[in-house]
Amino acid sequence: MHSKKIYLMRHAHSEAQDCKRKGIPRDDDSLLDCHITKLGEFQAKTAWVEDDLPDLVVVSPLTRAIQTALIAFEGFDIPMICHPGLKEKGTKLPENIRREKCELIRDKKLNQHEAFADIDFSLVLEEKVWSTSKKSKRVNFVHDSLIEWLKRRKEERILLVTHYKVIKDLFPTGFEEVDNCKVFETNLFEGDYYLIKSGLI
Repeated sequence: MHSKKIYLMRHAHSEAQDCKRKGIPRDDDSLLDCHITKLGEFQAKTAWVEDDLPDLVVVSPLTRAIQTALIAFEGFDIPMICHPGLKEKGTKLPENIRREKCELIRDKKLNQHEAFADIDFSLVLEEKVWSTSKKSKRVNFVHDSLIEWLKRRKEERILLVTHYKVIKDLFPTGFEEVDNCKVFETNLFEGDYYLIKSGLI
């Protein structure tokens, strides 16, 4: 049975993860769609082996994931697409509230990377607002849509740069801890809904 190789990577260490050390409450407005830290930048730079690059990088619309992808693949001509289905679940914390594209465009840290201008945001711009009152149904809808979208892509090796809860939700059973920039290798089969874990980088 034909399958695609799908990789999942959690974003690098973020400013929100550093807030306890700095004495900042997790719900502080300064953490709205926050960036990654200096440690996170180092993690992103060393997250991927250069001689084994993906055909496509699909990234969450949250800044910490976008930054991670841009740094990890700096200097490589790999297409990047922003997908709303990879956004972290839960909007109560400021870090999980995404900014509009016009705000991202004005972000100096993102604009340091030439590849930022080439990210395809069309799926995010088309994103529909749905109710979060029935969480389980919403999660299933988002993941069904994401999996079907991945199946339709022509690329054979696709990396998803996303978040803790998204990675946990995408797999049918639990497995290793999802650390920052940890990469999971999976297979996506044509007839299956689930990503099947095949290894760990």
